[in-house]
Amino acid sequence: MEITQIWNSLVVEPLMHLLSANSAVIYSLKPSATDPNGPFQLTFVSENLSQVLGYSPSECLSNHEWWPQSVHPEDREKLQNVHKKESITL
Repeated sequence: MEITQIWNSLVVEPLMHLLSANSAVIYSLKPSATDPNGPFQLTFVSENLSQVLGYSPSECLSNHEWWPQSVHPEDREKLQNVHKKESITL
């Protein structure tokens, strides 16, 4: 068995199951590569997004504007200022 297959069966597959079985949508963001003060880019979103919000993960990951457009209007200012803080509560 190749190391990649071992890694996938021992780490990736159980992790993906855990993320998908969770009732919360798990996601990750990264700062813009071209503008450190610009909007964050969505880099990962769990498969259960479609069950929770009705969007497919691929739909969200392929549209760089999905994340900022989907945030509730009252929380957008907090999101725009998140790069200035270590954490944020929405």
